[in-house]
Amino acid sequence: MKKKVFAIFACMLLVLSVGCSKDPAPETPDTDNPAVETELPKSLTAEETKQLYTDAMEIYADISMANFDVDTEKSIIQDENKYYYKIEDERFESYDDFYRYLNQYFTKDCIEKENLIDEWLFAEGKDGYLYLLAAGRGTDLFYAGYSMGEPVMTEDSITVEVTAYYTDEPYEGEAFTEAPEEPIDFETEVYPFKLVPEDGTWKFDNFKLFY
Repeated sequence: MKKKVFAIFACMLLVLSVGCSKDPAPETPDTDNPAVETELPKSLTAEETKQLYTDAMEIYADISMANFDVDTEKSIIQDENKYYYKIEDERFESYDDFYRYLNQYFTKDCIEKENLIDEWLFAEGKDGYLYLLAAGRGTDLFYAGYSMGEPVMTEDSITVEVTAYYTDEPYEGEAFTEAPEEPIDFETEVYPFKLVPEDGTWKFDNFKLFY
C-alpha cells in the first residue's frame, strides 16, 4: 500500500514540475524566409538619394569607360596578347577591395547582373592587385545633363526616376544636374532606379549609364 501511495505522489510531483517549467525560448526569426519581416534602414531624403546616386554613378562611369589611372610599368599578360596594367586608385588597392567598394553602392545581385567586375576588362594579379585591360570608350556627345525626381518609398524598396536630357547637336556646355529652364530644347529619356536594403543600408539593385 505504501509503495502504491508513493508512486502516485511521485507522479503528481512530475506533473507539477512540468507545468511550472519556464516557457520555451522564442524561436530566432528566419531571415531567409521572405515572409518574415525585417527592420528596414532609415528612409533616404531626396538629397541623400541624389548623393548616393552621384557616388554610384562616378564609379559606374569609370568602369563603363575604363577610366582609371594605371601604372604602365606594372603589367600582366593574359591569353598571350591581352595586356593589363595595375590600377592606381586611392579608393581601392586590391581586387577584393574593389568588390567591397562596389558593394557600398550596388547589391551583390546588381554587381553580378551588371557585370561590374568584367573578367574581360579586369584581372587579379598574383600579387592580389587589380589590373585593367588597355581599352576604353568615349562619352555621348549629345548628353546635356539629368534631373532626379522625388524618391518613392514602398514596403521594401525605394524607387526614383532620373530624366536624361539630350541635344540634336553635340552639347558644348557643362552637364547639369537640375531640370533646365527650357526643357523643350532637349530630347529626354526617363530611367527608373530601384534601391533595396542589403547589409543594413540602401543599395542600387539596377543601374544605367546614359551618356
